[in-house]
Amino acid sequence: KDALVTWLADYWAQSEGVTAATRVQMIGAAVRREVGAAVKRARAAQSSAKFPPQNAQNGTSSTRSSEVPENTVENLPLSGVEKAERMLLATLLGTPSWRARILEKIPAGRWTRAEHAEIAESLRQFDWNEPIDAGVLMQTCSAEASEIIGALMLSDEAQAVVSDVIIDDLVARLNGNYARQVEHEILEMVRLKLERSEPISEAERKSYNDAIIATRRKSEPEAKA
Repeated sequence: KDALVTWLADYWAQSEGVTAATRVQMIGAAVRREVGAAVKRARAAQSSAKFPPQNAQNGTSSTRSSEVPENTVENLPLSGVEKAERMLLATLLGTPSWRARILEKIPAGRWTRAEHAEIAESLRQFDWNEPIDAGVLMQTCSAEASEIIGALMLSDEAQAVVSDVIIDDLVARLNGNYARQVEHEILEMVRLKLERSEPISEAERKSYNDAIIATRRKSEPEAKA
């Protein structure tokens, strides 16, 4: 299997004219992941052939259509915010100089998907100014997160040149989404307290005020001279 992975990775790199060592390494990691997945599918197919599931109504065996897509993390639909997260993760993986700026502005709890947060937190363990070793990074992550890493490192976004405006806009979308979630949670808490005829504290009022300022539905008051 190792020899097959090496041959496929070299063939892929040569066919696309890839010579950069980091890019070749990314291709090797992606091929290794795909070969491993193919082996698992083959074993599952053999197991199904030996022990076909029985139809509950007539006792006959039934097989699942091969046309049904595998329910992997990569083929799940993405929201607009999740797409923004993928673009930021691709930048984190492909452009070391952006890591400090992005990771400092997005705390762990603000990523909408657990796999995205896992990748971001794993990147904090690496030197923020050095290229990422795809194989080493994948070893620190779950299978679902590794699947996303492999796809992102081979994506066009990972090689794209980004600007301050693009990064700031993507970061603002994530932080704005988080602020709206906080606002919703505070409103729900206030609603429950009102139903129980409980007073709303000043700290809770301030939390709500901060939340609607963060969502830009209210302007921050100007400092008094």
